[in-house]
Amino acid sequence: MILIADSGSTKTDWRLLVPDGTNGFATISFATSGINPFFLTGDEIVALLRSELCSRLETADTPVPISAVERIDFYGSGVASQDQSEQVTNALRTVFPDAQTIEAHSDLFGAAHGLCGREPGIPCILGTGSNSCYYDGRTIVDNVPPCGFILGDEGSGAAMGRKLLTAFLKRDLPEHLCDKLRYECGLSKDIILERVYRQPFPNRFLAQQTRFLGNYQSEEAIRKIIVGSFEKFFDRNVLKYPQCREVPVHLTGGIAFHFAGFLRPVAESRQLIVGKIIPSPIDDIAKYHVMSISILNR
Repeated sequence: MILIADSGSTKTDWRLLVPDGTNGFATISFATSGINPFFLTGDEIVALLRSELCSRLETADTPVPISAVERIDFYGSGVASQDQSEQVTNALRTVFPDAQTIEAHSDLFGAAHGLCGREPGIPCILGTGSNSCYYDGRTIVDNVPPCGFILGDEGSGAAMGRKLLTAFLKRDLPEHLCDKLRYECGLSKDIILERVYRQPFPNRFLAQQTRFLGNYQSEEAIRKIIVGSFEKFFDRNVLKYPQCREVPVHLTGGIAFHFAGFLRPVAESRQLIVGKIIPSPIDDIAKYHVMSISILNR
């Protein structure tokens, strides 16, 4: 059995590939909290895997013993260096000691596999955070660093949420929208500063504010925040790749999918070729791995 993960800071999508006896695979789907080694220690990752993933495997319609998992391919945000890859790999090894192969790569590499397959392109992630690269069909050749939600992550949920709350605190929003944030969302200066500067996962808190952006996207002030965020994403990231107008630009993530109506026109206004826009690449990543296995077995 092969276990595949696509993890953001907020959520991890899992697919378990189970041989079906006809050289194919049946797929079992799970979801857990996000696993990001920037925000979680190795011990915390182990605890999360045991409490959320293992319990789902053990209580599936057809329970799956931990020892049956032979290979794990983990793609996640925050897996940006060898140290972080080893941190995630070691945590997975602790929970799945019988697995023969465990690999941890960046979520961007997973998005490249899922969005582009074996063709060149520019895969982009727009979720809680954001990222992009030029992929030649085999490997990531170029990457403009996202720099996180404080220094970058343009177009991400965290960056858009930051823009909204900054506009609220600085009195740049129309008063009727400020009232909605105060009374419908229960936000105040003290609550925002507490959540951003003193509590864990401020990026998740900021990204949660995109629900408000979605609910009031017909408001001109909100549209400016959304469109301006996507303009910065393309201008500061995608347009930096020399090949940006020669290959498709694919996008995945909740922000990309739910705000596609804003995203596509901004990309096209910059003469970019828009390819796929999907909420999650996990099913396409699973297909990529099944195809790779098929090629190896020929």
